[in-house]
Amino acid sequence: MDDLRQRFAALNDIRMPELWDEVERRAETLRNLAPAERLAPAPPMWRGTIAGRSRGSSRPIASRRTIALLVAAAITVALIGGAIAAGSVFVHRPETSPTPETAPTPSASLTQPAMGGGLLLVRDAVPTVVPPDPQDFTDGTYNLYTLDIGTGTKTLLGTVPYHWATSFQPEFQWAADRKHVLITDRKGGVWGLSGPTDAGRPLVAACCGQPNTADWVLSPRGDLIAGLHSSTVTVPGQDGPTDLPDAVVISAADGTGVRTRPLPEGLHWDASGIAWSPDESAIAIATCGPCNYAPPRETPTGVDHEHLYIVPVDGSPIRDLIDDTQRGFFGPTWSPDGASILVVRKECMPGTALPGCQPSHSLVTVVSLTGGGQSVVADAPDLRSAPALSPDGRRIAYSIEKIPAGQDPVDEQGGVFVMDTDGGHLTRLSDGFDPRWSPDNKWLLFTKARGGDVWIVAVDGGELRPIGTFGAVAW
Repeated sequence: MDDLRQRFAALNDIRMPELWDEVERRAETLRNLAPAERLAPAPPMWRGTIAGRSRGSSRPIASRRTIALLVAAAITVALIGGAIAAGSVFVHRPETSPTPETAPTPSASLTQPAMGGGLLLVRDAVPTVVPPDPQDFTDGTYNLYTLDIGTGTKTLLGTVPYHWATSFQPEFQWAADRKHVLITDRKGGVWGLSGPTDAGRPLVAACCGQPNTADWVLSPRGDLIAGLHSSTVTVPGQDGPTDLPDAVVISAADGTGVRTRPLPEGLHWDASGIAWSPDESAIAIATCGPCNYAPPRETPTGVDHEHLYIVPVDGSPIRDLIDDTQRGFFGPTWSPDGASILVVRKECMPGTALPGCQPSHSLVTVVSLTGGGQSVVADAPDLRSAPALSPDGRRIAYSIEKIPAGQDPVDEQGGVFVMDTDGGHLTRLSDGFDPRWSPDNKWLLFTKARGGDVWIVAVDGGELRPIGTFGAVAW
């Protein structure tokens, strides 16, 4: 306090700048330039005259030196209070590490922009076994995570089983609500999530596979699942019994409300595909019936009929959208508006016959739901997988094998391609296969090697970025 008194005393010896003279000069200039009615008067209790008295009051305005002292005192007190509040000069505070809930999000590099597309659902490429040696033929587990592509953060959700005897490789489908998931194996099993973490408990895994049923697919809303039921029969041209599809099995995601929709007789069991309509009212199935069961390049057992069936969920009659004896179809995908279905049309080469048709020539084709009319949008000689339609229905991504030189120079490169749904703006993005769209239509995931190396690229082109090595991924 003695130091503060000395500072105030010293102020009396300081000559204050004549700011009031300048204020009076400018105010007088303003009064001369501006009309009186343009100057809005302040309330009487605050309005003061430059001469030194407030209008309507006999109290003089305080002296300039007194005002300066008051201002200086206020500044000094503020400085002392600010220093005490900051505490960094007077008190050492121990540093604390942020908790996971409050940890800052890593900022994107200026040269490596953050990737978009939202969270991925990923599975380890290699199972965890005890003892940790797959050669010991020991069962184990695969870890299931979410992966934030922008930050690289992985969050463990739980595990799914690994069985060495069947080389069990769980696959999964993730509904648009990011809540429902379908975990399956290639033999038709439907699996739940084991040992869920706090992050994994909100995830609802579809339940309860059905006997002799496989090819399960999750509905768009995630509330239903559908699969193909098969029966064992004997057919011409095949040694021993053969499993053939005879019905579509539909149930709620929790396994209740099981319904069976019989299919026409004589269908062929293959990987042609099954797909839900956007409104979940129907299921599209690509198959043949009656079929040619002879091996490729051998005498056909009969005329093969390739079909694209529309199976209503409510039990209404099945619609045969396509019945073709010259070309095969696989990989159906509904357009978002439900007005068409994207398929691969397989053209047989001379000397071959449906359904095997090896070698064959592939055409990316759009089929109208109104009359079954077909529009070829891309010539893709050796498709590696069924084409992927963007969520908004405006673009198609697909991958093809590298073909011999001397043919179409675009197709000779092979790799991942993207184009408009009318076939326009065909662009090659990279080597790789199995492209998958992000929910926002802006990014594509694809695999560069059979070992599970997953990469990402913007659909409009740009830098390729590795995501990691995984056994399965879903967006």
